[in-house]
Amino acid sequence: MKKFIFILLISVLCIGSFFIFKQKNPPLISVVMSTYNRAPLLSRAIDSILNQTFTDFEFIIIDDGSSDKTPEILAEYAKKDKRIRVITNNPNKGLIYSLNKGLEEAKGKYIARMDDDDISLPNRFMKQYDFMEKNPDIAVAGSWIGNPDNNQKWGFHDQTDPEKIKMFLYLNSVPISHPAAFIRRSFLTQHNITYSNEYKAAEDRKFWLDIMDADGKITNIPEVLLLFRLHGTNPYEYYVNQISNAHKFFHNEILPRFASKEEFENLDNCSIMRKMVEKNENLNLIPHALLKTHVMKICPPENAEKVNHPQWEGHFVFENERVCRHDSKDCATIIEKTSDKMTIKWDDWGTETFEKKDNIWTIKK
Repeated sequence: MKKFIFILLISVLCIGSFFIFKQKNPPLISVVMSTYNRAPLLSRAIDSILNQTFTDFEFIIIDDGSSDKTPEILAEYAKKDKRIRVITNNPNKGLIYSLNKGLEEAKGKYIARMDDDDISLPNRFMKQYDFMEKNPDIAVAGSWIGNPDNNQKWGFHDQTDPEKIKMFLYLNSVPISHPAAFIRRSFLTQHNITYSNEYKAAEDRKFWLDIMDADGKITNIPEVLLLFRLHGTNPYEYYVNQISNAHKFFHNEILPRFASKEEFENLDNCSIMRKMVEKNENLNLIPHALLKTHVMKICPPENAEKVNHPQWEGHFVFENERVCRHDSKDCATIIEKTSDKMTIKWDDWGTETFEKKDNIWTIKK
């Protein structure tokens, strides 16, 4: 009888310890969202997180001193779902402070960013979690983003190649949608990366740059996982700050990597980018062919060879007996080229012959 009681006690202790341990396990995902006076749209953003098919997450919501119905809405949700943790700033302290507070509080293996006026599709976390688990070399995985009115993909933030994403950031374009980002938390803590207060309203540019500087790869999953609301309802000062700080970021953080500030003074945008190409040939901050081709695409030289083609119009990029269309990946090998005649064999289809007159190539009939 004593032996039976002893075994029973041990069993109870083991089962109890298991449940205590399980309760102390951190969630796999920490969702970080800051909100400020967004009561009309807040519920749909929160519901889109609570309706995820992947359920092992904590939802950290920072109320940045809202004066509308936001506190009441958050209190109701926190009562209904224990995964929600509300942190209140009093008074308002700004987005950068709030996001850093969220990073500090996060316990998950991954951090999922979210904005209070967007919608995460139900399979977002499942897709991003599976992707990150299968790709341990990736520090951040965003996704394509869609229009909340029709779910159709927006035509930006769609690059998947980490090198191209780096190039676009270096050219002062944001290559990943901030609220769609899914971040490996251990990478941030290992490299002590947080949001910089130096670039308000453009805070994500420096954040992505710091991750890249620590050799973190950033990509986008080629699937719409977040519906992103384009709007102009922020105060006018917000957009002024955004433009000003994006310009400041480019001139303070990017250009000095290529040359001194004096070398870029009084240059227009295309001249700046051509200077970057020139310096990058030795520095190789970005794969040189990639940068050169892209800059030629958006800033063709005055004497660029134009083409009159039934399907497209633009200029060629010539290099090493190869030619590529400036606005696509289609490339060809030059079979024959004289001052007024050129025959090329496209990689994926047939051969075409062009004649040139007044620096314009036209398909020979």
